[in-house]
Amino acid sequence: MIVPWYQKNIQMLERLFGPVSYDGMAYNWVLIHSLALPPTFHQHQSNFLIKTPGADIENHKAYDFYMNKYLTRLDGRERVHLFNDDWYNDLRENNFARLSFHLRSFRPTPDVVSGDTLADIVQAAYNFLAEREWK
Repeated sequence: MIVPWYQKNIQMLERLFGPVSYDGMAYNWVLIHSLALPPTFHQHQSNFLIKTPGADIENHKAYDFYMNKYLTRLDGRERVHLFNDDWYNDLRENNFARLSFHLRSFRPTPDVVSGDTLADIVQAAYNFLAEREWK
């Protein structure tokens, strides 16, 4: 189920967001090159990197998320869930900020129609970014 599931998800992401890079061997990461940001940000788009748990796709606690560094909000509020150069950000040297967003559950199915997908994750992260006040 793993390889076909990732391949179908990559195709879906490419249709939705354009160019996508990914780890075609172990499926440990997927990079969307241009994710539109909510209107709460000065910037209009960002890279969006998803570190995945590879074959363990149902482990919702093993997904990590990254965006461009130094994104700023229009309202001037602190980005308490974006870590630019903090120890929590293991990709700070690669010009990524770590997004502290946590999936509550993730239930993929082989057909990608009835189960959760990477597109669902991106939508949930977008909704989180669009929240007026981050909790």
